[in-house]
This record gives sequence, structure tokens and C-alpha cells, in this order.
Amino acid sequence: MPISAQLQAALYRAAALVSGARYDGTTYELSHRAGVGISVGGIQLSFNAATSALLGQGLPGPGGETRTAVLATGIRDTINARPETH
Repeated sequence: MPISAQLQAALYRAAALVSGARYDGTTYELSHRAGVGISVGGIQLSFNAATSALLGQGLPGPGGETRTAVLATGIRDTINARPETH
């Protein structure tokens, strides 16, 4: 679900206030979708530029970086239930 440009701008301004936050420009998550990258405390988050939805994250590790992709989100009744995809 897209959010308004005003809300999106407010979210980026709020992220910029987090101590140690860094704008990383265009980043790519595990499934190669381009997003807006923001790093905090060694974790890089990649957001959809149009909707501000989290696309994935990158985590540094001993063998190199581990990347993830968020493919579906939703609210379910139990912890083991997967979100429905459309």
C-alpha cells in the first residue's frame, strides 16, 4: 500500500535523526530489487522508494555479508502462520 509523499518524507527525516544512521543511496536486496538504503549500527535496510516498504536487510558476518528479502508481510493469528500473498 503506497503512503503519501508527506508521510514518506517524514519517515526519512525521522530516520536521519537516529544516531549513527547513514544514507547509502540505491541498494539491492537478496532478490535484486533496488531500494533506498539506510544503515544503522552495521545493519543496512533497503526500502521501496515508492511505498517505503521494507524490501530487505544486509547484516555483516564473519564469512561476509548476509542479505535477506521481504517477500510478503501481513498479520496472522499464530506465530507459525505465513502471510497471504496476492
